[in-house]
This record gives sequence, C-alpha cells and structure tokens, in this order.
Amino acid sequence: MKSIRGYLSFIVMFSLLFQLSAADAGLRITSVGCGGDVCLLGIYHYGKSGLVKYDGHSFHVIPAGDLKEPVVRIAWNGEYFLVAGEKGRLLEYDGHNLRDLTSQLGWGYGTQVLKFIPGGKRWLIYGASMANEETLSAVYDGERFSRAPKGLVWEIVPVGNGRFWFVCDNAVCEYSGREIREIADIPLSNVDFHRLYWNGKHLLLVGDYAQNGSWYSRLIAFDGTYFKKLNYPREPLTKIAWNGNYWVVNYYSENNYRFGKVYEDKFVEAGTVINTSTSALVCNGSYCLVSYRCRGVYGFDGEHFENLTESLREAGAECADKITWSGGFWLVLQQDSRGTVLLKYSGGAFEDLTPRLLEVLSEQSIAENKTAGISEQQKLIGAKYHFLAIGWNGSTWLIAGMIVPHTIAFMATYDGREFAPVAPPAGELWIESISWNGSEWIIKERGNVEGSKHRIYAYDGREFRVVGTWEEEAKKDVYKECNAEYCLIWNGSAQKLLKYSGGRYVDITRRSGIQVPHEGVVFMRWNGEYWLIGFGGTEGGGVIRYDGRNFARVRMPTPTAPSAIAWNGSVWLIGTLANPRFSGVLVRYDGYSTRSLTKEFLKSVVWKGGPMLKEPAGAKENLTGKGEPQPEKPVCGPTAVMLILAAVLLLRGYPPSR
Repeated sequence: MKSIRGYLSFIVMFSLLFQLSAADAGLRITSVGCGGDVCLLGIYHYGKSGLVKYDGHSFHVIPAGDLKEPVVRIAWNGEYFLVAGEKGRLLEYDGHNLRDLTSQLGWGYGTQVLKFIPGGKRWLIYGASMANEETLSAVYDGERFSRAPKGLVWEIVPVGNGRFWFVCDNAVCEYSGREIREIADIPLSNVDFHRLYWNGKHLLLVGDYAQNGSWYSRLIAFDGTYFKKLNYPREPLTKIAWNGNYWVVNYYSENNYRFGKVYEDKFVEAGTVINTSTSALVCNGSYCLVSYRCRGVYGFDGEHFENLTESLREAGAECADKITWSGGFWLVLQQDSRGTVLLKYSGGAFEDLTPRLLEVLSEQSIAENKTAGISEQQKLIGAKYHFLAIGWNGSTWLIAGMIVPHTIAFMATYDGREFAPVAPPAGELWIESISWNGSEWIIKERGNVEGSKHRIYAYDGREFRVVGTWEEEAKKDVYKECNAEYCLIWNGSAQKLLKYSGGRYVDITRRSGIQVPHEGVVFMRWNGEYWLIGFGGTEGGGVIRYDGRNFARVRMPTPTAPSAIAWNGSVWLIGTLANPRFSGVLVRYDGYSTRSLTKEFLKSVVWKGGPMLKEPAGAKENLTGKGEPQPEKPVCGPTAVMLILAAVLLLRGYPPSR
C-alpha cells in the first residue's frame, strides 16, 4: 500500500512540476531594471503581480503587499530602484525594503507613470492621466516630491549633480530642479535633433534632415561649452550605443544595414551582419550584444562579430526581445505567444534561468496556477492590441483586431464620436480585410493563420453569416496601387518603391526615405490628393505621405507597424500592430496632425466589458478541424484527478510518521 501511495505521490508531484515548467503557462516578465550587481524583475502570473530580485546567482521574491497591477517600469539611480505599476502605483526599493510612494506622489489611481529619468539623487518623473489625458510631472529627491516644468518628457538626459540637458528651440537647455536656462544655440538650424545620449563626458545629439527627398542623419558632440561635428557618413542612423571609447552605430547605406565606430575625430566602418534593422544594441564598455529579435543575436568586441544565435537557441529561446546589462552579466528576455524565456549571458553560452525562476515563484502565492475568479478585465491587463482591418461605409467605421497574447478577437464600430462593441462571429478570428458592398460589410478571414478556413463573412449590422470561402494565393512579391495618373509599385525582392507612368519606371526609394524591415510596404492608399504609405512589420515601421512630388513622414504615437487604414472623405483612421514594447494604437489623421483614439477605444469597448469579450452562443467553431462543434472539456481532467488523489493521500496521513 505504501508503495502504491509512493507512486501516486510521485505522479502528482511530476504533474505539478510539469505545469510549472511550461514557460508559456501564464508567466510574463513585464519589466526588467538593473543596477549595481542586481536586477529587478516585474512578474505577472495569472492575475497576480510581484517583484523578483536576481543577483546573478539566485532569485528572491520581494514581498509586494497588495500590488495587483503589472509592473511596467523599473529604473535605478545608483542607490535605489523606482518601480511603477500600470495603474499608478509608485514604489521605492533600496535592496532591503519596499516603500509605497503613491500617496506621497499624489497623482491618484489611473495615472500612468510614463518615464523615470534618474539624475544622481534627483529623479524626473512623468505621467499621464487615463481619464483626461493630462500630462503630469514631478521631481523626487529621495525624500519629497515637487512639481517639474512640463514639456521635458523625452528629449532629456541626466548629466550629473542633479542636472538635466535637453533640446529646446534649437538650443541645449538645462534644468536643475528649479529653473530652465539656455546653455548654447545648436549651430545647425535645419536639423531635427530628437535623440540625445550622454557618455559621462559629452552629450551626443542625433538629428535627421531631408535633402532632395531623402533622409540623412547628423551627429554633434557638446561638452557644455563647445559643439563639435563628428565624422559620420550622413546615412540614416537606426541604433547607437557607447562602448567606452567610441559610439557604436547601426545605420542604413546602399540598401544595407551597416555598423560603424564613431570617434571624436574619425569614423571607422565595422561591416554588415544581417541586412535588416537591429532591434537592440546594448554595450557594456568593451562588448556589445546585437539582436535582430527572431533572426539572430551577435556579439561585437569592436573588431569582430560573433554569431551567438545557435547558443541562444540551445538555451531554449528563439528570439531576443529585450537585452539588459546589469554591470556584471546580461539578461536576455524572450516574450511572445510561445511564452517567457529568461536567459543569462556572461560570455560563453547562454544559461536558461526560467526553470529556476519558476521554482522560486512556485513557493509563493504569486505563482498559484488558478484562473478561477479572475475577471475578463483582469485577464486583459497588460494585453496588447493588433488592429488588423478597418472599413468605412459612408457613415461608420468598422474596426477588427486581436488581443494578444490571449488571441481574443474584437470588433467595434466608430462614428467619429463614440465607439460601440460588436460581438465577432468567432473567438479567434484574424481578419484580412473589411469592405462595404452598398448594403452590408464583407469580412475576409486571414489565410496565413494556422487553422484558417479562409471564410468570408457578410455582416448587416445585426448578424454575421458565412457566404463563402477563398483560396489562399501565393504571397505576391510585387504590390501595386494606382490613381488616375500613375501607379506606385513596391518590389519586395529589390526593396524598391517605383513610380510608373507612360511606360516609364522611376525609382523613388531614396527620395521616399523609406527604410523597411523585411516585411516591406503593407499598404498604399490614395485619397484624391495624396498617398499614405505604410511600411514595416511587428518590430517597427511608419507611415509616409506622398503627393506625387514630395515625401513627408507622418508622426505616429508609437513606432509600431501600421496594419489597417480607411479614408472617410475627410480623415483617415489608422490602426497598428503590437510589438514587444508597445501595444497597437488607433489613430485619426486629418492630413496635418495625428490624434490617438486608443484610450477612448479601450474605455468604450474593452474596459466596459463589451460583448466582444463574450462569444455569441453557438458561434465558436473548431478552427483546426472541419467546422464541427468542439467537444466539451471534462469537468475533471487528469490534473484535477491527480490533485484529488493528492488530497486523499494527505488526509490519510501519507507519508506515515516515523
């Protein structure tokens, strides 16, 4: 009998360990921040949030009280961490104690902290109210909060002694916690300086400018008194990092993404690794890690590139979404639909830390594998939104998309004033296109999704019905759209944008300034006056306006790839995909400026628990089968049976006392 009990107990424990070993079983690392020789991780697991400290050897769960919202930002100032929750919580952690600063900050629940900027003992903190989109700012000196001037949110870097430099009106300005003063005028007036970096000695200003329809970059160093133009080939710059003695840059030149080293007095080309833009470039003073997300990871010692991709895959990861240097080791994070994988790299091979992290979490209530009692809204906290298709019928937009990683389909209407949820015909419906035929909507299911039935739906505003299917066509390498005078053609293989008129092709790629990842141009739309061209993939992209002669970039709220668009005769509605850093956004563009409608959409459709969260009765189909209803899951599955057996064994007093 004891032997049988022992076997049963072993089976139960094996089952529980198997559940915890599944990295995609609900665990999300929502943020990572490193300082000194430790890293702090924000963990979200089945509706519960918490903090975990990693010192390079072991994990330690930090008691976080009633912290329920996901941790979205962690920053270190040399002495302690600041931690921000998604709904407005602000915490301070000094390595031993966790202190809640939320009430002291006084912004109230629902105000998101957008950015921490540590400058010695003084922090600049920026946030935005979700209720009225008001921007808030504060200075924190470790003891008390005071208000900070508005308008310094992104273009600012700490330069020591509690001072911050930023660009204001084509000048470098300084803020020291009391007032703003202008230090020096920037010697170039036709360059938009929008990125700043500090290496402990010089401020590096990175700017873009247009010339003859093409985009170029400029680099200028500023030591507090004098400006110095750095030798750089002017090509569009995508990534930059300081490596102790020089700046490592990733730039686009002659249809290739190249690397180079920028010194104070010279530029040295460092070669090409993969011909696509980098997703991360992080240096530690002597070595850099370069990530192409799911296409490779490389090390760079200043002279040679080392391919680390195979080592990454041997450690259990396919992608490198985020890379962080701690001061003693690297943390590499993969987080996508396949799950969370956390790796450590300190030279040699990558080490998978995920099982050890799960083992620590399994001892805490944060890792309890229970979904019962979690509301749909709680499940959607921290989710991201793919806006997949938008249609216009003369009075209303119809919007469709997918909430990831939960693969919940959503649909909504928008009349220019209010959003209204629409229950989609299936729970996991990926939409290819939406069009209006004069009396009803025609909705086409995407064919490049596993299990897709290639269905075509008709929707009359009341109910959906399947009206047919379509055969998936081979992916076209050439994309063509025309107006009454000429055509625009995107050649994916050649990565070229062509203008065709009167039997003549003109290459306008360089004039357009389009620098695209391998996904290429995703749409070209003409509204009678100008084109909107959307390009890029899930890792980034943008929108270009083209009137037949000149190109201009449309400023989007986040660098996510546009994926859906419709014109109603006066304004555009543009939707974007999510990427590892940002959720998708819904944007209104009137030809002059953009305005985000995302918060209004979330309030009206998602957070009110609209019918999009619930599938219509009888509408769900088995997307991997042939349309038959899915069998109901048994009330007691194998795991439930094992847990019941474990409870019986414990009640019977196993193991016996000795």
